[in-house]
Amino acid sequence: MSEADIGVIGLAVMGENLVLNMANHGFTVAVYNRTTQRVDDFIEGRAKDKTIIGTHNPEELVNQLKRPRRVMLMVQAGAAVDKVISDLLPYLESGDIVIDGGNSNYGDTIRRTHEMTEKGLLCGDGCFWRRRRGLDRSQHHAWWQSRGLATCEKHFPVHCGQGGRRCAML
Repeated sequence: MSEADIGVIGLAVMGENLVLNMANHGFTVAVYNRTTQRVDDFIEGRAKDKTIIGTHNPEELVNQLKRPRRVMLMVQAGAAVDKVISDLLPYLESGDIVIDGGNSNYGDTIRRTHEMTEKGLLCGDGCFWRRRRGLDRSQHHAWWQSRGLATCEKHFPVHCGQGGRRCAML
């Protein structure tokens, strides 16, 4: 049954805190971590009695999400991001959104965006999309809102590695 508003992959310190922030603001979040024991520990610990759903593989995570699906990656920049995206692709559909919440190199973000756009998926980080589309701050916010996401410093701020902040507010 699809019930989560967003999925987060990666439960290190930033990932866990982002998920808790989202849940505290009324969103249901599905979580996955490559080390599944970390998922179980989180669900039984800090996430206990919150609107957080633990999953043990990418397919299970995607199946918990409302459409269009929104998945935020909070994994180490580089090859780990490519691996997670590769693991997710078989379960995503056109119109789904993948957000890289890590500190990826902008060249990797551009490459991933082109690859995923060819599959009908939206991919990138907030600052990348703003620069790429030549949008000012308010236009950038409206662009993401039109796709079911919003970007602002008020809701779920996450440092983007480019000196800005963005969020994954639904």
